[in-house]
Amino acid sequence: MFTHLQLAAVASEKPNQVAVCLAPCTAHRTCVDCLFAPGCRWSTRLRECVSTASQPAYCAGGVCGLVLEENDSAHCPEPCHAFTQCSSCLRHGPCGWCAAPGENGEGICAEGNSERPMKGDCFKVMDENLKLLEGESDEDDELANANSTMHYSWHYVKCPKENECQNGHHSCADEAEICVDLDDGFECKCGEGYKPGTANCVPVCPQ
Repeated sequence: MFTHLQLAAVASEKPNQVAVCLAPCTAHRTCVDCLFAPGCRWSTRLRECVSTASQPAYCAGGVCGLVLEENDSAHCPEPCHAFTQCSSCLRHGPCGWCAAPGENGEGICAEGNSERPMKGDCFKVMDENLKLLEGESDEDDELANANSTMHYSWHYVKCPKENECQNGHHSCADEAEICVDLDDGFECKCGEGYKPGTANCVPVCPQ
């Protein structure tokens, strides 16, 4: 980081050039943007960008958790909206699930806490997601109108009930296993012509 005296020296050497001030670390809202900024580091626990100069005092007592440095951008956590299923969404601490009505498993993963999304409520989360769609069309208008009449629910600890066998959110093998929906999740059973093996279902060989 340049000191005020160094900046003054640079300005005096090149009087015809306008000095450009770098944005403070706190202005960077994402991990990747933060780590590409000179003199900035990312707190994985606070999800904040902090300067190397203020880190010792700001992160005293380990409040910042793991702090990523310039060459650690590959380890930046995925943003909540990158997760398209509730089960994967809730595995990440700051994320919760705005579920659409019904048991189809549709919804949006968003940042929040045990009480509500960071945006305030699920309607705002869904509305912002629609605005992010590229371009505008009649279909987008129809989605926006449908969104305004739907009642979404917020889930932070446990996913809402859904039929994973119908919506494809299961991990059963296509040919060897049959998906069976349960009140809580699903289970995979061996299909016709297959039997349980050591790790998965194996073909039944004719005697």
